[in-house]
Amino acid sequence: MILIGQYDSPFVRRTAIALTLYGMPFEQKPWSVFGDAGKVAQYNPLIRVPTLVLDSGEVLIESAMILDYLDEEAGAAKRMMAPAGPARRQAQKVCALAAGLGEQVVAGVLDAVGEQESVAAVKSLSAHMQPLVVQALLTAFQRSLKDELREWLKES
Repeated sequence: MILIGQYDSPFVRRTAIALTLYGMPFEQKPWSVFGDAGKVAQYNPLIRVPTLVLDSGEVLIESAMILDYLDEEAGAAKRMMAPAGPARRQAQKVCALAAGLGEQVVAGVLDAVGEQESVAAVKSLSAHMQPLVVQALLTAFQRSLKDELREWLKES
């Protein structure tokens, strides 16, 4: 598979993370929708990332569609989402919260240190922040399972 897009996009990042967690090999084409629009357009007429080119040549666009496909392809043993119903919607909600939290962390680093220094800053902070982010996500997940997420968000 080929993942098109740069890791500065939260949607490309979450797609790459899912591919890695599922153990699905992929090649990344770090094309920009600005600098490489012609290349991206060959696969996605909307000129958006992420775009995933399957080994069959089929092209998937939009991260939610891609993640749904990957979860389906992973099979029952590796699936990270419930197959249907309220449990699936609850898992999708937690994923949306996690993606939003990740975006906020990146935006905070960019605001704090500037774009050019952000890569170095993220690398130096990642070792310290990763346990905190993971703990926050686990807490959010646990609370959402108990239907207390709304109250927890009000407290924050």
